[in-house]
Amino acid sequence: MIRYLDQYEDVILREIKAQFPDVAVDKLMEEYIKASLILRENKRYYLNFPTLESLDSLELDQEIFVREASPVYQALLEQSFETELRNQINAAILVERRTLRALK
Repeated sequence: MIRYLDQYEDVILREIKAQFPDVAVDKLMEEYIKASLILRENKRYYLNFPTLESLDSLELDQEIFVREASPVYQALLEQSFETELRNQINAAILVERRTLRALK
């Protein structure tokens, strides 16, 4: 449904139900609305979250939404992230490097 609403704006519930006949659309929409992922105004449904448009201020622990067709998505897959875990008992430092390619 999220992908559908990303492609089509100003959608009514009947149109969404027609696209997903085997899904309990009413229940899911209420959950998405409560989670602030979807906005309902004047019986129309819209996505209610920003998509990542640039990697300039990207933090490893932030929740992001990226369109797969955007150049940012490909750039994100090419990024690597490094996390350090320091030990208080001795000087050991665990370093973990991750990419998002493994998650695809």
